[in-house]
Amino acid sequence: MSIASEITRLNTAKADIKAAIVAKGVEVPSSALIDTYDDYIAQIEGGGGCSVASANSITFDDMGRISSVDYKEGVTEIPEYMFSNNTSLTSVTLPSTLTRIGNSAFNKCYGLTSIVIPEGVTAIGWYAFYNCNGLSSVTIPSTVTSIGADAFYYCMGLTAITVNAVVPPSGSAAFNNTNDCPIYVPCESVDAYKAATNWSTYASRIEAISGTCPFDGKYIAKNKYSDATIASATCSSAADSEISYLDVSLGYADDFNLEIGTCAESIGANAFRQLPNMKSLKISNSLITIGNFAFSGCTGLYSTTVDLKNVQNVGQQAFYGISGITLVANSLVNIREDAFRLCWIDNAELSMPNINSLGARSFQSTKMSDSSFNRGNLILGANISSIGIEAFANANMNITLLATVPPTLGTDVFLNLTGYIYVPSANLSDYQNASGWSAYANKIKAIPSN
Repeated sequence: MSIASEITRLNTAKADIKAAIVAKGVEVPSSALIDTYDDYIAQIEGGGGCSVASANSITFDDMGRISSVDYKEGVTEIPEYMFSNNTSLTSVTLPSTLTRIGNSAFNKCYGLTSIVIPEGVTAIGWYAFYNCNGLSSVTIPSTVTSIGADAFYYCMGLTAITVNAVVPPSGSAAFNNTNDCPIYVPCESVDAYKAATNWSTYASRIEAISGTCPFDGKYIAKNKYSDATIASATCSSAADSEISYLDVSLGYADDFNLEIGTCAESIGANAFRQLPNMKSLKISNSLITIGNFAFSGCTGLYSTTVDLKNVQNVGQQAFYGISGITLVANSLVNIREDAFRLCWIDNAELSMPNINSLGARSFQSTKMSDSSFNRGNLILGANISSIGIEAFANANMNITLLATVPPTLGTDVFLNLTGYIYVPSANLSDYQNASGWSAYANKIKAIPSN
């Protein structure tokens, strides 16, 4: 074959290849194709489309002429340095068949303003999007298992990073210098990400993805009586419906069960107030605080066990007026005013070993009994230091206090109490003679010895 015919053949091949690529919206200098003509032909014939450079012989780096790339299906990898330093590149459409983005593939593509990484990608190489300042957000698919070092380093335009992987991907320093923007992860994985190697650095930035829980974040603040947007959120879900109890008219809707999920730490004021159709309540180990009026008037909880697990603080009227609940409250430290007022607690015995203070009327007119013939016994631990006014006024229960020093009392704490007050035998006289306690001396007895 003569030199002239070879040149003609190569020029024809180049023209065909360029036409195939330009047809997908990519402008390619013909000189970039000559040396690896055979690789390109093989890739094009294999359905690779614009990824013909996946033979790693040709990249579009440093050209400065490509503005957009639209990959054909069938491409599985973006090679190393594929578009590195290409400052004109503004958009890339990646195929659903992609599994890997190579090292420095889009390094310093300053003009890249958006990228959708498809599900199926498992690895993102180091420096893959280094210094891509034009990116405002990025979403990592659930299939990614590794993100290379500094993959998104210095992407200072980012306002949000979403990682859909339930298990934190391996890697290091992937999101350093990314404008301190939030990193959103699946709700159930928030704690895992915050504790994971190379993710713990970003712990203060990690939040639950909106929509992975009916509420977002760690705090429920939903008032049934308004259409206000949920303020701060939580990882909660109803056991039989994730959205039904968000309806402001739920008090008149179908019966439902409520489960407070593993991300929730606090329930805000009025969160589930006056929802009589709530039939059961399940609380996770993470919940610490229940706010004012949170479950006030949820009368449908009758004959339900309310296990507060690790809850330490119960707010004002939090469980006001609920009858027939079996209560587990081993971790409670502080109970505010009216918290269990007008309740019927169906326990034979209820222990609060860590309790420190009881607010005003906290158990006023509350009946604690395992049957209509036997009073239940409320046991308050050794740390109890104060009991608010009328806390047990008109209550029907026995109360055992383990504190050796009589707690300070508000007025009328035990007014019309139906039951007895049991205290350590060694401190019986201290209680009977203490300020505020002497008015109830006839009800104060020594704890029976076993």
